[in-house]
Amino acid sequence: MMREIWLNLPMPPSLNNAYPTSKSGHRYKSPRYKAWAEEAGYEVNRTLKGERLGGPVQLLYAFNERETRADLGNLEKPVTDLLVSAGVIDGDSKKFVRGIELRWGTEGGVAVTVRRAA
Repeated sequence: MMREIWLNLPMPPSLNNAYPTSKSGHRYKSPRYKAWAEEAGYEVNRTLKGERLGGPVQLLYAFNERETRADLGNLEKPVTDLLVSAGVIDGDSKKFVRGIELRWGTEGGVAVTVRRAA
């Protein structure tokens, strides 16, 4: 049974840029966020070929600090949402995500490790 998944994904947009507010006050997915989700989703499917890690997990994200001015907290949500929508993990509630570690790294984009939680 698989215990860990590794991915290297493109740098996500900051959460501040992922959901702008329209003139009418409604939030929507920005074109940049949609393009990133499509590219990153393709990379997930190409790398994992349908493999997934169900049940409780721990997430570790290392974002390349030279590629963004965003703060770590605003980069996490798009990546976690992508893992859910791509079926890599079961959900992002506390039932499934038991911890998230965010850090700066040197690899391009974001290095993602998904580990089965104890």
